[in-house]
Amino acid sequence: LSEPESWTDTLERDEKQKTTVLAEPLSNNSLKSARTDVWPLACHEGFTFAAIRLFSGRTHQIRAHSSIHGYPLSGDRKYGSRTDLQYYFLHAWMLDLSFLTLPMLPEQIQAPVPPEFLFFLSKRLCLSEKEVYSLLQSYTKNF
Repeated sequence: LSEPESWTDTLERDEKQKTTVLAEPLSNNSLKSARTDVWPLACHEGFTFAAIRLFSGRTHQIRAHSSIHGYPLSGDRKYGSRTDLQYYFLHAWMLDLSFLTLPMLPEQIQAPVPPEFLFFLSKRLCLSEKEVYSLLQSYTKNF
């Protein structure tokens, strides 16, 4: 993924396979659309470190949308990854709560990137911890 993309699709659960899939047109009027915006922060040798913003909360939305649009999460075999990784990296670095009007609730909550994720980004994308946080901060300024 080299350019920002916005994906809006109607997704539905395949209970038999325990996955989320693209719904067939007019398959069910009760289905709701899902929107996912994706910004690539760094790319190297077929891997992309991306910031993802959800506008809906469907089951497996990031995993399903990424796969449907040709970018399965590395290591996510359930959704089509063909890499040698045994697991995938997905981290909620920042939650924006500014739309809520509850007293004493912060507008944003941030969680540090887990060490194993930083190690992966260092090895596969040649990013230092400082660079990772700088990229995340630059993304949130455009948010």
